[in-house]
Amino acid sequence: MYNKIFVNYESTFVFFFYDEHGPSPDLNPKIKNESGISSETRHIPKRKGAHFFQAAWGQETASYASSGPNNLHMQDGVTAAEIIGSDIFFEIIDPIELEYTYRIRPAKDFGAPFNASFHIQNVPLVPVEPEYCCDIPDNVEDIKGNVVLIERGECSFKVKTLIAERAGARAVIITDIRKPVEDYYIEMIDDDTLEEAHIPAGFLMGKNGFIIRKTLKKLQRSFAIINLPVNLTFTPIHEINQPPWLGW
Repeated sequence: MYNKIFVNYESTFVFFFYDEHGPSPDLNPKIKNESGISSETRHIPKRKGAHFFQAAWGQETASYASSGPNNLHMQDGVTAAEIIGSDIFFEIIDPIELEYTYRIRPAKDFGAPFNASFHIQNVPLVPVEPEYCCDIPDNVEDIKGNVVLIERGECSFKVKTLIAERAGARAVIITDIRKPVEDYYIEMIDDDTLEEAHIPAGFLMGKNGFIIRKTLKKLQRSFAIINLPVNLTFTPIHEINQPPWLGW
């Protein structure tokens, strides 16, 4: 028996099923939120004595959505435009260990769009320090004129974007490296802060964000070089240079 539930992350609380053994560890990674962003659903095994568990996430507003799918190569024979919707791609061209094409989901209702007027080449992608960017970063001099990589947590997506903009960033990529959400894209939603963000912001799958940060740290590098966005509209999925750690 399975229960079908909807998980909505647009509020300030996150709900999980749990029983006497704790939160369910075997959730199928398909989610539908109440705003209808994804057409997929999460199925949770029905357990005796199931209850709800609440966890506050501050003022962050977001909703999980399936990566649809994570492994683009499983969609062999179709073009990227047929399955990615409004998502965009960027590529890392240096260091060689990270030379792949990455998919990001633009913020839903804040920040500037990733449109035809926004195109950058050979620009550093700089992991912010400290990682959450809830205050002016320690490495602010490295951020000016570049794209900043930020981790989810501590403050809202929009606040992170505003702070990065004040530091001179040209765009923001936010990621969530915490399990079990590393295989999900997140719909980043406005938190109703009165100040408007004027740079683009996108969400990068947590698994990709984790490996980018880990690899740069291992190589003792403070940035990667990227092109953003990359036009793959008419590119067959099997020709996209997807990171191998996402599976084939």
